[in-house]
Amino acid sequence: MKKRKNKKNHILLFLVFLTILLLISILIKINDTINESKNETKNKKENVSNEVVINNESINTKLYSMNEKNRMQTYFGEFITFVENEDYDTAYKLLNNNFKSNYFSNVDVFKNYIIEKFPKYIGVNYKNIERQGELYVLTVELFNPLDTDFQTITQRVVIRENSVNDYTLSFQVQ
Repeated sequence: MKKRKNKKNHILLFLVFLTILLLISILIKINDTINESKNETKNKKENVSNEVVINNESINTKLYSMNEKNRMQTYFGEFITFVENEDYDTAYKLLNNNFKSNYFSNVDVFKNYIIEKFPKYIGVNYKNIERQGELYVLTVELFNPLDTDFQTITQRVVIRENSVNDYTLSFQVQ
């Protein structure tokens, strides 16, 4: 009888040992999978970060090769793109600080003004550009290419370029 109990205990002990080994093996596999996933995510983030740096360098290289007029038009075009895409926070950050404090105390005031005064889809005709010391003054016409009933808006836009791709702007508030 004792031999049978011993044999059963040994088998039971062996099965418990196998179960523990199986669980350890599964946990190791899960841990490896998690680590691989983390490494893939990390590599993707590094690649995206590198792409952003490369894109910024590419943009800066293009901007350096442009004449002043084309750079100012590019800056204003970027601002208009943010407005059209309803990225009001980014557009607001491009505004000159004095201009913001005088006209748009916060991004919501700016957003409401843009929604009320600017067309939803914005076309731009560049009429004139003048340099006044550190400032560039653009005269532009804003229109809605999809709505011929929209009244064209003539705006004076002032851009201060601190360095290439580092600028602030302000515009005529009506």
